[in-house]
Amino acid sequence: SIDRGTLPTNLKFYTTSDYKAELHKYYEFMDISNQSKDITIYWYWNPYIDDAEDSNFINNTDVTATIKLDAVQISEYAMMKNGFNPNYETHEIITTEFWKEDYSSYIKTIKFDNDLSNLPSSCTGDSDLCWDVSYSSTQNKKVYAYLIDSGLDYIDSDTVSHDLYSLYIVSDAPIFAPTSCYRMFSDFTNLVSIDFNENFNTSNVTTMDTMFYKCSSLTSLDVSNFNTVSVTNMSRMFEDCSKLTSLDLSSFNTSNVTNMIDMFYYCSSLTSLDLSSFNTSKVTNMQYMFRECSSLTSLDISSFNTSNVTNMSYMFYNCSSLTSLDVSCFNTSNVTSMSYMFSTCSSLISLDLSSFNTSNVIYMSGMFAVCRSLTSLDISSFNTSNVTNMYGMFNGCLSLTSLDLSSFNTSKVTNMYWMFRGCSSLTSLDLNSFNTSNVTTMECMFYDCSSLTTTINIMSTGVTSYGSMFSGAATNTGTKITVNYIADASALVDKMIATKSASSNVVKGVEI
Repeated sequence: SIDRGTLPTNLKFYTTSDYKAELHKYYEFMDISNQSKDITIYWYWNPYIDDAEDSNFINNTDVTATIKLDAVQISEYAMMKNGFNPNYETHEIITTEFWKEDYSSYIKTIKFDNDLSNLPSSCTGDSDLCWDVSYSSTQNKKVYAYLIDSGLDYIDSDTVSHDLYSLYIVSDAPIFAPTSCYRMFSDFTNLVSIDFNENFNTSNVTTMDTMFYKCSSLTSLDVSNFNTVSVTNMSRMFEDCSKLTSLDLSSFNTSNVTNMIDMFYYCSSLTSLDLSSFNTSKVTNMQYMFRECSSLTSLDISSFNTSNVTNMSYMFYNCSSLTSLDVSCFNTSNVTSMSYMFSTCSSLISLDLSSFNTSNVIYMSGMFAVCRSLTSLDISSFNTSNVTNMYGMFNGCLSLTSLDLSSFNTSKVTNMYWMFRGCSSLTSLDLNSFNTSNVTTMECMFYDCSSLTTTINIMSTGVTSYGSMFSGAATNTGTKITVNYIADASALVDKMIATKSASSNVVKGVEI
């Protein structure tokens, strides 16, 4: 740890050269075969923050800090096992510990400790609510888990009363987490606090997949002492922690993480999330990452390296309180799916996607659906040559007044269902570049586009679904939708136009 003395606040220390992982306390476990470790500490004094405090240190040669090192010699350490043992070949999950079955939903608090004085005299299982949870049955330093009745009750949906417990995980040696923490604390639905008490060493952990899944009563969680340098999987780590109001991940080293799918899915009470320290250079999947984070008003992802990400579908789905989102740093050259990426970001008033490379994207369905506060959207640089699905792409963008799609290549698109549905403020739409030769469904495509004037070319007879295509479209004074067609599609176009409302100005154009 660093004793900062009188250093300026802006001068900070880091464990990585990109100044992402800030050093608060650094923990390192060294076994008997590896008794030395080189650690490089990087410092950075931010010159871009105008802080009056800095002036006190200018030209001052006496700017020092002290490194404090605490070392403990451990003759033996204790490793605990995980309650979940997934079989990745059969897709079965073997439940091995008590808390994953009969007690997980009724644990109120968890505390890690080295105090064995309250350990029950016998530890044989359900009879005395005490279990040996050592990773190996042969290890000398055991890890025990025991339950104490909290004196509180929980009434379930069937009005059945259950005792609530405090869970203690104890050993007289430092407790190490197993390599896999998959679902370790998942489904602790009544859990309100976890005290790791600096006695839960995660330096050997490679997966934290679903680790706190459905800890839906937790309002705070201190993971500042977690060593995540070896972790490769953080998917669903905090999913459905719906009452968490804050989460400090500034100490996380994510340099080896490849999977962040669903990581914060349904963290619906988080109001802000600073991930500026995250190194995402190896991440390949960010699907659902922030889905249903409906209370987020700020999200700092400005440092994200997304060069290896292939899936961003539903990434920000229903982040309905965000008014701005900076994705200008995103490298999307390998992304194949952007389906529902910004869907239901209903408070976003602007979105800069000028840096997006969409040349490999196949799915854009629902990408901007229900972004009802967007008044403009510049996607003129989008390369859509590989896109096959535009289902509901702009559905419910009721504040958009114009949209330039003149560069869109839709030659591979088969689905335009609901594409502009409910874009009631859209006055003009350039669809001259649209190639509809492979489209099979256009149902509700212009539904309720009451202010729209545009021309669309029907280039195939293969459109089999077109119900309500022009219902409520071009109903305002001075509006008009013209439908041009190839010769073979003449009868089809008549049927399409017949879906219009009585007041819709939708007309058959010319043969192309």
